[in-house]
Amino acid sequence: MDSFLVASGISLMLIIACAGVFYEILAHVWVNLPRIEGRPRLQILVTILATFFGHTLCIWIFGVCYYVLDTQFAFGALHGDALKDSFFKHVYFSAVSYSSLGLGDVYPTGALQLLVGVEAILGLILIGWTVTFTYLVTEKYLFHRRPRD
Repeated sequence: MDSFLVASGISLMLIIACAGVFYEILAHVWVNLPRIEGRPRLQILVTILATFFGHTLCIWIFGVCYYVLDTQFAFGALHGDALKDSFFKHVYFSAVSYSSLGLGDVYPTGALQLLVGVEAILGLILIGWTVTFTYLVTEKYLFHRRPRD
């Protein structure tokens, strides 16, 4: 029960950190896209690269958290053959969990299981946010390419 409460608190902090990072990246892109007005391909490319960077940061935030909780606090562990027992195993597992790919070659035990579920849900939310944001950018900056009635 205690580990569940701690995992819940850690999950909340990770949600706030990742949502905050993602918000700042999207806000920065939205404010600065008009600076490259008239170059829609570049605007879309900047949007895609920035959101991909945001997702990568979130994956690394969770991966570092898994690594620290696993190696320093015995809060749970990752088992499986991928990358043996390295730091990158935790980042790899985070990427698979964040994207909801769930290959199954690495799996969590202990209180890490709750964090993994939270990461999968957060990944889906942030990926959905990316789709919506990219649509809005495309709508705004590719409007001039629509056929006229």
